[in-house]
Amino acid sequence: MTLLREVSEIEQAYIRANMSIYMRFAIQGDFFKQDVKRAMIKLAVKHPFLRAVIEGSAFVEKEQFNPDLHLEQVSLIEENEIVFRRKLDFSEKLFHMIFHLEEGKVQFLLIVHHVIADGASAIFLADDYARFLLDVSYEEMSFPVPEPIEDFLDFIPSEKEITEYANTFLKKLESHWPKSVPLLHPDTPLALLKNKNTILCIESERLMQIVDFAKRKSLSVNAVLTALLILSLKVQGNVCIGSSVDLRKRMKKALQRVLLTAPVEAFLLIEVKPEDTLESVARSYQQKLIEHVNSKDLLLQHYSILRRKLNPMDFGLLFYLSNVGRANFSENSSDKILHLSFHAPAVINCPFIACVTHQGQMCLSLNYTDPWIAPSLVDQMMSSLISFSLE
Repeated sequence: MTLLREVSEIEQAYIRANMSIYMRFAIQGDFFKQDVKRAMIKLAVKHPFLRAVIEGSAFVEKEQFNPDLHLEQVSLIEENEIVFRRKLDFSEKLFHMIFHLEEGKVQFLLIVHHVIADGASAIFLADDYARFLLDVSYEEMSFPVPEPIEDFLDFIPSEKEITEYANTFLKKLESHWPKSVPLLHPDTPLALLKNKNTILCIESERLMQIVDFAKRKSLSVNAVLTALLILSLKVQGNVCIGSSVDLRKRMKKALQRVLLTAPVEAFLLIEVKPEDTLESVARSYQQKLIEHVNSKDLLLQHYSILRRKLNPMDFGLLFYLSNVGRANFSENSSDKILHLSFHAPAVINCPFIACVTHQGQMCLSLNYTDPWIAPSLVDQMMSSLISFSLE
């Protein structure tokens, strides 16, 4: 076995939490099991962390890769609790792929441990896998990493700092009385909840309107999208929004071929006033997010949650938006990908929205729990993205 590197403090917390990314996708074509296995071997050869296990406090690369350990053929892939609550044994494997062969296409469910991948990385995995399965030639991919602002991964807060931050945040929550998505049956046991999924594709013309509006107002597309979703729910007062922050942008060492990422959840309180416009809400959100990620509060909040000083279930989240970025599909494989959807069991008391920009379109995969959240609320959020005026 080969030592890849030591496990950091923040990664150890992720390992203990045992959180996984679940991603479903389908690829058109007539394939056999050996085709699926061959493509998986190529994928594991390219990405060393897919061949790794965790031994003690280190990532260790296995000398031999056994695809049968990571690959499972099923008669049907259903979006139910049994499928999506499978856990990974990190001492045995850090990813698992379930597949179902049909006539003319093959369906996949990729389960990858959160310690080695985030939503954006899962997109790259799906792209690479499609190329290998379709036997499409490709150029070596690398992750473009922006210039680092400051390496917050060097900051490990003490127990006292974590406790003080958690108490301050709880007082802020209590004093602001954040508005949350109205839950229809909040007393329903978690075991009886069903995950439902809605996928919306925003066409290129509408997407360009959103992009142009963001450029004119010096706002990020993510901020405009967040503001559109907030205003679609017609809430006022203080609301809590969840968002993902990619720490690759803040690390001094560029991550090239390594799949490892360090995603962190950010929870922000946004005040919405009756006179607010799309621009003012977007600007408020953008400013608060910038302030949050440029301070130690980002990791203080993260450690507070991992060490159970704070519970996101108590935040009254309006929604959680995971902007997983741009899907970099090749021309030869992009039309073969039928759909992408994500499942996030960690955020279950609010709509979870995974956003992917691909081929001039924006695809939003929205997951919500039934019977807690009304489908009409989901439709209300989605329709506003199409109809809301950007003038």
